[in-house]
Amino acid sequence: MRWLIGPFRRLWSGAYRLWIAFWLFLVLGYFLLVPAATLITAPFLVLGSFQAASLTFWLVFIGYQVVASVGVWRSADALTASTKGLRSLPYATPAKVLFSKLVVLALVVSTAARFTGIRSVEQLTSLFSR
Repeated sequence: MRWLIGPFRRLWSGAYRLWIAFWLFLVLGYFLLVPAATLITAPFLVLGSFQAASLTFWLVFIGYQVVASVGVWRSADALTASTKGLRSLPYATPAKVLFSKLVVLALVVSTAARFTGIRSVEQLTSLFSR
């Protein structure tokens, strides 16, 4: 079981290079997550427990997304910290950091909107105007 937890522990701490955290864990992992979560929920579907299947799917999906998002964010911070001693910062480094953090924010907002049922900006603003 350690072989499974180890990579996620490294991801959570931001120990991977930014490209690995972003492309392998966040992007590729996101596409592999849906079939994996579906397989995990299959026993509940066979038993006819659709609520348990839905809850399990969302827990796996959101749990992975949180770990991958935090890992990308921390890897971006580590990339920025590693270039602090340089006299001139490569132009691509701030762009990579900004892009990866914007993608993480977009994923978090997208998932929160799906999870809460908010479908428009008007619905979101109406929550704050009450």
